[in-house]
Amino acid sequence: FPCHKCGNQENFNCLFCYCPLYALGANITICGRKLFDMGDTLQAFESALKKGVDAVVCTHDHLDHLDPDTVAQIPKGQFFITTTEGKAHLESLGQTNVTALLVGDSITVGDMVITAVFADHTVEAFGLIVEGEGKTLYFSGDTLFNEKLFDIAGYHPDLAFICINGRLGNMNAQEAVQLANIIGAGVSIPNHYDMFASNSEDPRKFTDFIPQSRVLEFNTEYKISDILAEV
Repeated sequence: FPCHKCGNQENFNCLFCYCPLYALGANITICGRKLFDMGDTLQAFESALKKGVDAVVCTHDHLDHLDPDTVAQIPKGQFFITTTEGKAHLESLGQTNVTALLVGDSITVGDMVITAVFADHTVEAFGLIVEGEGKTLYFSGDTLFNEKLFDIAGYHPDLAFICINGRLGNMNAQEAVQLANIIGAGVSIPNHYDMFASNSEDPRKFTDFIPQSRVLEFNTEYKISDILAEV
C-alpha cells in the first residue's frame, strides 16, 4: 500500500479509506502564495511543501481534511490554521505552529487576509474567505445547506468553491446551485467530489445550471486571473 500499513490485507478496501490520495485537489495561487485545504492529493501536497507553503488550512477535524499520516510528513514548525478541535489534534501530533480561528476571526498571511466564515457540518468547522490582490475567494469547506450561508454574498466573492457531494454532512448539487445563485460570485466551482468512489457526484449537476462556472482539472495549478478570464 502506497500510503500506510494495513493489518488485515485480505479485508482491506481503499473505497472506505479516508485518505488524501483520493482527493480532488487544485492548487490556487494568489499574491504569489499558495493556500489549500488538506483535501489535496498527497503527491501535489508533497510537491507544494518542497516549494514552500505559507499556510496549511484544515477547515475541520475529519480524517479527509486532517489526516495524521499526512501530518506526520509535514515539517514541524509549518504554519497551520484550523478549528479549536483541529488545533488540539495537530498539537497532539507534534505540530507547534497552529492557530485556531472561530467564525468571524481573521488572520493575515503574507498579503492575504483569511476570514473564517460559517459552516454547518457534523463537527466544529468553518468556511474561508480569502482576500488578496484585489480578489475575494470563498471556500465553503464541508457544510450542509443553511440560510446563514447566504451572508457570504456580502463579501462579493470573485470565486466561490462550493461542496456538492450531498453526503456525510454536505449539501447536494441542487442545494449548491441555489447557494451559488444567491452568493453571485464571478465564477462558481464545484468542490468535494471524486474523493471516494462511494461518496462522489457529477459536477455537471452543478455547472449545467450555473452559467458562470467551470470544473477544475485534477492535479492542475491555476491562477485566479486565468480562471476569471476564461469564463
